Amino acid sequence: MSEGTGGETADATEGGGRTIFSEETVEGNITVSMAEDAVSVRFSGTVKDFSGNPVPGVRISVLSDEETVGSGETDRHGTYSIGYRACLMDYVHILRAVPPEDTPYADYAEEISFREDGSVVRDIRLAHSQPSTIWGQVCDSRDSRPISGAHVVAYSRSTFWANETETRDDGIYQFTSLPEAWDYVVIAETDGYVTQRKTGLSDGSTVSFRLESLSGSITGYVRDAGGTGMKSALVEIRSETSYFRKSVLTDEDGYYEIRNLPTYGYYEVTAEKPGYAPASEGQRRAGDSVTLTLDAGGKITGTVRLSDGTALPAGTTVIIKVFRKGFQGCVGTASADDRGNFSITGLASGMKYELKFSRFGTDTRQWVGRGGIGTGKREDAEAYSAGATVNFRFGSTK
Repeated sequence: MSEGTGGETADATEGGGRTIFSEETVEGNITVSMAEDAVSVRFSGTVKDFSGNPVPGVRISVLSDEETVGSGETDRHGTYSIGYRACLMDYVHILRAVPPEDTPYADYAEEISFREDGSVVRDIRLAHSQPSTIWGQVCDSRDSRPISGAHVVAYSRSTFWANETETRDDGIYQFTSLPEAWDYVVIAETDGYVTQRKTGLSDGSTVSFRLESLSGSITGYVRDAGGTGMKSALVEIRSETSYFRKSVLTDEDGYYEIRNLPTYGYYEVTAEKPGYAPASEGQRRAGDSVTLTLDAGGKITGTVRLSDGTALPAGTTVIIKVFRKGFQGCVGTASADDRGNFSITGLASGMKYELKFSRFGTDTRQWVGRGGIGTGKREDAEAYSAGATVNFRFGSTK
């Protein structure tokens, strides 16, 4: 690699000063320094054309969630260096290279996955621009092996153009005779891999993909407090780095296995069953075995009355929905009996809950506010822990 660095370098600092890291790993062209809550990442390499000539003045940027987190520019040797701080959960970034306007080269974009072990970022090779073409290569992210037969789709909403193709044996795909546009979307997918999508592309771009394998799995057991396996408990895993979710039911022994997972990033594993408090563990990776124990949990009991304190009329149905304080989404329901009594079970200890009461067949829906009086605003709702007794009265609707 040529010596020197790019004209702009974004170094990893915290609070305007130097950050102290506990471990540093160097491999290939990437240096990864570990901290408790973040990673200091440095991408470095060269930018050349396919004849091996260095290309100076290329604007290099790294994007996460469509926001630039680091940038730099190649020097006269085509060398660049970009450093920035990244969240431990954020492993997939987009590396972009934009040549100077007075050069004949096409823009370059590639999805990059890095881990604590220091995955290597390859040097960039720029193709000559062909304004009516989008092309690139699809590879396996683990060993950069070309993937043949991958399905690639490209479209532009502004021009109503769309087409699809498959990669060749060398992983190359190409779309030609494209109308001029700046809103192209290219999608690469194939069995056994996570689908990837690139957006905001122009005709003439080179767009390569490194697909993550769906070869991972998480297994384990769900047991009760006595150690007995629990049949038909719902187990869900949620990626802490993407929107990926998957769920299964346990078998007769309480065993579960969730397959075909992306191998990068961390997962949260949650188990739940009616009548029990849910249990979860985070920071788990594909290949882990996770056993969760469900406790019968605590309960909130109480009564429901009209606004004047009198009993509910005969035949009145009141539904109670339970929400964790500060979170959206109902985590449990119950109904009041003929005497207006209710009991909500399976609540986790240490959690705060807010209750919402609804009279079936009417528009009356109120949260439990101060003094047990109903309120229409959640921000005025009181929060309760397992073991609490709540004597609720519907608030006046006047």
